[in-house]
Amino acid sequence: MKLFLPILSFAAAQDIIEQDTRVWNPDVDATFSKTLTVDALTKSWTLPTDAATGKYEPNKYYRMTVNGPAGYKIRADFSNFRLEGPAFDGSCSKDKVDIFDGTDGNNLLTTYCGKGERASVKSTGTTLTVVFKSNENGIVDTGFDVAFTAEPLPEDNAHWNSILAQY
Repeated sequence: MKLFLPILSFAAAQDIIEQDTRVWNPDVDATFSKTLTVDALTKSWTLPTDAATGKYEPNKYYRMTVNGPAGYKIRADFSNFRLEGPAFDGSCSKDKVDIFDGTDGNNLLTTYCGKGERASVKSTGTTLTVVFKSNENGIVDTGFDVAFTAEPLPEDNAHWNSILAQY
């Protein structure tokens, strides 16, 4: 359920406690969040599907945060990608995957929906976050597999990331 509060005056607005709008609270039946640590080897994750149908369920939210070792970036390679297609305007406003650089959801790298091959996505630092959200309309498909690989950062990036990690 979404709640909209009308602002009647500037004075009334000052009394309202504001929530952090940068963190999206999904309006879904169930959420799943997991942190995966990738060393120099590849680790993979498959979107959970219903055993009877082989398809993901509607109205779900999955968040996978992937951490690599110091001095490494994370590469995500998608395969078997089959989600509900884009909206009529071409936007991915239905079932979709958002890939963020880092953990907080502020640095969107790309959004994927539909079917077919997808390009690899790389973080600029040691963390990459993959968020899947399906809407409630019941149009579902088989989902996707994603392999996460830790790759060495270029020496210049590794230096800056070690400085930024301290703050």
